Amino acid sequence: MKLTGHSLSCKRGESLIFSEINFSINSGSICFVKGSNGSGKSTLIRLLVGFLKSETGYITLDDQDITNDREIRAENFLYLGHENVLKPQLTVIEQILLWQGVSQNTYNFESDPMKVHSILKKKLYQCSEGQRRRVALTRLSIEKKRFWFLDEPTVSLDDNNVQLFKESLKDHCDNGGSAFIATHDNIGINPSFEILLSMKKSSTEQNDPFI
Repeated sequence: MKLTGHSLSCKRGESLIFSEINFSINSGSICFVKGSNGSGKSTLIRLLVGFLKSETGYITLDDQDITNDREIRAENFLYLGHENVLKPQLTVIEQILLWQGVSQNTYNFESDPMKVHSILKKKLYQCSEGQRRRVALTRLSIEKKRFWFLDEPTVSLDDNNVQLFKESLKDHCDNGGSAFIATHDNIGINPSFEILLSMKKSSTEQNDPFI
């Protein structure tokens, strides 16, 4: 499948966050979204998923306009943002079972790509930030969507767990999936495509020496 963005732009109030974003990625591809803090990386990811509307431009999937098609996006897209979106009172296994019930898919406990077996009975509020991030990342292999939209997916992960994520990402792409990843980290992956965002400043901001 080919996902294409055509002349996308986004505003927050009267401020232009980014404009004229164009890309095209095929199955098995990885796109990095890069830029300094405030340049719009998270905004672009959320726009592509459908949480925000584009000021201009449109998005196509295999040449079909899906800009306003929530059903097709829900069928094919999975978003993981800064927040892990976990229920702290649940144990790790209860959280995974909840996702399995919603998606009607299963996490492969035998291969255990995010190595959560040792913490399955632990309450999520008792887990470290790195452990909670690993649990959140199990959704990627549970829901089995074609396109992953990930905002800083390796935050709070140590080097060993970054490697687990990389292996999971490689497996996803080897099986025809694609990923958009907003990241500051050097996670040791060569993307197929890169979108570099720069800061857009309003006339007021340009006159402010502290911005």
